[in-house]
Amino acid sequence: MRKLLPILVFGIAAAAARADEPAVLKLTYYGDVLANISGGVGPGAAQILQFDANLTLDADALWGWQNTKFYVRGFANNGASIGDHSGDALGIDSWETGHREAKLLEAWVDREFAGGRVGVRLGLYDTTTDFDASRTDALFLNNAAGMNTPMLTSGLNGPSTFPATAPGVQVRWTLDEHWTLKAAIMDGVPGDPDAPGATQIAVRQRDGALLLGEARYHDDAGRRLAVGAWRYTAAHDRIDTPVAAPVTAHGEQGLYLAGDVMLHHRPEAPLKGLSLGGRVAASDPQFARFDRFGNIGLTYNDLRAGHDDRIGVGLFCVETSAGFRARQAADGTPVGRRECNVEATYRYALRPWLLVQPDAQYVFRPIYAPEASHALVVGLRLTISYDSSQPG
Repeated sequence: MRKLLPILVFGIAAAAARADEPAVLKLTYYGDVLANISGGVGPGAAQILQFDANLTLDADALWGWQNTKFYVRGFANNGASIGDHSGDALGIDSWETGHREAKLLEAWVDREFAGGRVGVRLGLYDTTTDFDASRTDALFLNNAAGMNTPMLTSGLNGPSTFPATAPGVQVRWTLDEHWTLKAAIMDGVPGDPDAPGATQIAVRQRDGALLLGEARYHDDAGRRLAVGAWRYTAAHDRIDTPVAAPVTAHGEQGLYLAGDVMLHHRPEAPLKGLSLGGRVAASDPQFARFDRFGNIGLTYNDLRAGHDDRIGVGLFCVETSAGFRARQAADGTPVGRRECNVEATYRYALRPWLLVQPDAQYVFRPIYAPEASHALVVGLRLTISYDSSQPG
């Protein structure tokens, strides 16, 4: 699998060169250097490297297949970890995987019907792009900015999202100019929990399914509100029962609410300015390690007109379930009850394709280091990107 990404990049680059406009190739390199300078498990640093490659094909322009597109995405990651030093549960860095890997992440076909009001997506698919997404939170490095922690840590290997995805189908219905409904049925166990670095594309009866649904409101003024839910069909071990004698049951599920609003914007650009976003989530404490979550963020984009500069501060909090705390205590590895993370970050665009982002995160009561003091992590993200659809 380590040879997969170079082959993928070569193949999609060649396809982009042949297809020109109907094919859009994007390559992105992320270089994150982070240091835990006080508190947590102990001082230490990590350099987390992520390379991402994706290709979108317009099947209508290429082959005359109306309202159809294909998408493929792969990545490589060096597997470094800052969490080993901070002891946090929320995740300091969204690109941290904990193991070196290079694999296929997405490969799907999307078709629209009824003038674009109805859409169907089929294949290997990352659900983060469509469920529990926040425009405000997209700036932050924290892993919980992409998906709420109860949902992200649910099931046997999480939902279908980075770094392990599953095959499935997504359906969306645009009711009018403001309301959109989305639903997805995904294989219940993405990837292979016993071989996390491998690409596993399989639908097994014992996996069951992950059901996702969301209703979203949005308007031209930048207001967005989404309510969603998830549920697994397979029986899972209850976390409030002993490891030596687990009890399995059906019904692992959860709910979330997410919203964004523009507090101030330029008259000619309703999405350029000061944005406030927040999310809350809850899951069944019989199954969940983390059963409650909340966050709020404040960001300002377009600090320099015409540049992709953004600055923001966010607060993320998560709480462990009573069953998880009891199980860990019995195992001799106790965990804390509640963790909060305050992140301050500024993304500066040196060039449209070159971004520098200094970042600081202060972790109150790291869950996996309950006897330690609060952790302070500082770092820098370097982003280098290429987009074949952009001039130059």
